[in-house]
Amino acid sequence: MPVGLACLLLVLDLAALALLPKKLRRKKSTRIAVICVCSVIAIALAGYLLLTAIFLDAAYHH
Repeated sequence: MPVGLACLLLVLDLAALALLPKKLRRKKSTRIAVICVCSVIAIALAGYLLLTAIFLDAAYHH
């Protein structure tokens, strides 16, 4: 996955994490599921970007 795409997906996921729970006020179980799924995706994307940065830094200083 290109780094630019991962950054875009992370931004969109964080926006969804901020906006969707406000739209789902009445459905508590759906709101919890959306928050959990978006959080897992955000953590995975952030981890991917962090590992990519570490690998690029190691390759640059090699």
